[in-house]
Amino acid sequence: MVKVEIFWRAGCGFCKQVQSLMEQKGVAYESYNIWEDSEAKAQMKIRVPDKKSVPQVFINGEYIGGCYDTMAFVDSGALDALLAK
Repeated sequence: MVKVEIFWRAGCGFCKQVQSLMEQKGVAYESYNIWEDSEAKAQMKIRVPDKKSVPQVFINGEYIGGCYDTMAFVDSGALDALLAK
């Protein structure tokens, strides 16, 4: 089963867009709100130390990127392939 992780914050339109995409595809995901959970924020900094923006998306432990990166995966068809693993 695929494991999707999304690091996000409230009020972020890009975060909502990625979350809505996963919901439309029927994909369950682990949700980490970096504003409410300091441990989640620390984990995001460890996993992608050069990134400060959200969302940050991982699929099966592989770093996908932010919203634009995720949408590029959609456009290329690569997202469905990753989600099918």
